[in-house]
Amino acid sequence: MQFSQRNTQLYPKHTQLTLEEAITLGLNVARLRKEQSMSITTFAQVAGISRPTLYKIESGESDLKLSMITRVAQALDTSVLDLLTPHNSSSRR
Repeated sequence: MQFSQRNTQLYPKHTQLTLEEAITLGLNVARLRKEQSMSITTFAQVAGISRPTLYKIESGESDLKLSMITRVAQALDTSVLDLLTPHNSSSRR
């Protein structure tokens, strides 16, 4: 795995999500995007990614760069950890 140094912490340049993580990520991105009333086109522009990439994320594509997941999390005003954690509506803040 390749690493880059940023703010004295090591971050992998690429990450391979498990199928479960990729599906959870996709479901959470779609849910949060819709909660913020953003279309796929609008959200892709806000996140700085292409619409096809957003489709892949929301459909559970597992081969993503960590920087891509981070951009999506920032655009949704949430953390990468929150995006990778299964949503439980009864424990929502």
